[in-house]
Amino acid sequence: MFFNRAKEIFNRYVGRPADDEREGNGPVKNAKKSTDVLYHFLSGLNEGCVGGNTSVLEVSYDDGSTLRCMVDPGDLFGDKNNPEHPVLSNCDSIIADMREYFDHIDPQTGEIVEAKKPLDNIILSHSHKDHIGAISKMMLMGYKMPQIYATPYTRQRLFQHLNNEKIPPSEWPHVREIAPGQKLKFPDVEVGFFSVSHSTPQSLGLVFKTKEGSIVHTCDWKMDQSLTWGPNFEPSQYKRMVGDNPTVLLMDSTGADSDKKPVTEEIFRKTLKKMMKDNPGKRFIIATHPGFEENMASIAKVTAQDGRKFFIDAWSHSQVFDALRNTGLKLGDHIGEKIDVKSLNSAPARRELESSKPGDSIVLVAGVMGQKNSSLVRAVNGTNKNLKLDPKKDIILFCGPNMPGQNRENKYALMAEIKKKGFEVMGHPEYKLYPHAHARRGEIVELAEMTSAKYIVPVHGDQHLRDRNEELLGENGHKVIKLKNGQTLRLKDGKAEIDPELTRDPQFIGFETRIGKHWQERDYIACFTVNYKRPANENDPPKPDAARKPRIFQNRR
Repeated sequence: MFFNRAKEIFNRYVGRPADDEREGNGPVKNAKKSTDVLYHFLSGLNEGCVGGNTSVLEVSYDDGSTLRCMVDPGDLFGDKNNPEHPVLSNCDSIIADMREYFDHIDPQTGEIVEAKKPLDNIILSHSHKDHIGAISKMMLMGYKMPQIYATPYTRQRLFQHLNNEKIPPSEWPHVREIAPGQKLKFPDVEVGFFSVSHSTPQSLGLVFKTKEGSIVHTCDWKMDQSLTWGPNFEPSQYKRMVGDNPTVLLMDSTGADSDKKPVTEEIFRKTLKKMMKDNPGKRFIIATHPGFEENMASIAKVTAQDGRKFFIDAWSHSQVFDALRNTGLKLGDHIGEKIDVKSLNSAPARRELESSKPGDSIVLVAGVMGQKNSSLVRAVNGTNKNLKLDPKKDIILFCGPNMPGQNRENKYALMAEIKKKGFEVMGHPEYKLYPHAHARRGEIVELAEMTSAKYIVPVHGDQHLRDRNEELLGENGHKVIKLKNGQTLRLKDGKAEIDPELTRDPQFIGFETRIGKHWQERDYIACFTVNYKRPANENDPPKPDAARKPRIFQNRR
């Protein structure tokens, strides 16, 4: 008994599969038989917020064991104006309460306390924080991660997030690489991956095939075929991995309220080319989101083709290019142009920018949402030591959408301030400066027809977006199952239905970030939607120094 439990813990954290759960294309030895297939929705099917996408496939076997695969344990931005739960109104980051799925270290004894529903693995579809952001928070709370599967770039970005939280590499989880076209095999379960177009490289969708039926998860996707990093969505690969008439299709709802023709990366590049051609003597200051690497590559490609130099002034953007290089994704190779990425943190790069003619360069900055202390905001306020703006020389572009949970009023106030200072400002939708990251209505219908699933579940969106997706799919003859957080699908004999006996009130954990004198000096206060009681201020420990990872303070239940 002790040996078997020790073997389980070793397999879960070191990444070696058990003897009867070996992945590969060959048959699984000593295969047990599945008796029940469930799919739990912990978060992501929210009332008023978009993000925090977390779900779990649970398969029970005839020997009493289970297989549990968690997909995309992400976080979502807190929104004081529209909190997902009243208790979390002061929280800036929120995750599903998934504590029962993870072993954790008892802070008093230092021993491992076993999870009530231990996970066998976690599967990450792509690198955005609303799909991977819960991992660092759970680790800071003392929870142990099982085997993780991710593409090389997603793995690199995950490790950056852990490093940013000052979690030492010795504590990082074991991450195995996956790729589109690959399959993982477990007893009576096959997990396949297909490439999807999105705003970040190496994004995947996935399909679970079980004896009781199959579940296709689009994750975040669109049909854009003009990506730089990619790989692009491939209909032939999708059909090959999904097969005929799957049971359930989990469909991204983020663009379900838009009938507009999607702006592709190619359209975005054409817009930039025309702007640079029409303004040959102007320097372009371009604000983007750091998680939109495809947009960055498009900007770099047009910059190189116009013969300009490419500068960046944002810590978050520098991390992106570091992750790309460390993954072997060389910018010049992918855009087909010779280009150097010059960081303005370097004194030689600053001197080169200052000595260049305005029309010879572009500068990529952070702050598209007007975030406090971002490189663009500091440049506008005259406090950015790396970048000085001049309304006679510079045109400022806002190349990004309004992000859920972030105060868009900050963005509009910043744009007004910039215009007031005499700068020319351009943004979306007046100009096609934002390539859509998610499928629009026409693409949703096209994929639904291509898939021919028995049931479709609208996911990844607030209630309004999922309602619009339900209407759209219903109008086109598809059978829709409408779910919320806390509900579970049961698959049986190729059919799917909500199991009312397994429905639970969704629970969340919110985090209030406390910043010290330096931006890296931070702690978190964990706020639980169950039995939550705010710690008294006088009992709060002192701020940590910047040399170690943040602490999370919480009330013990």
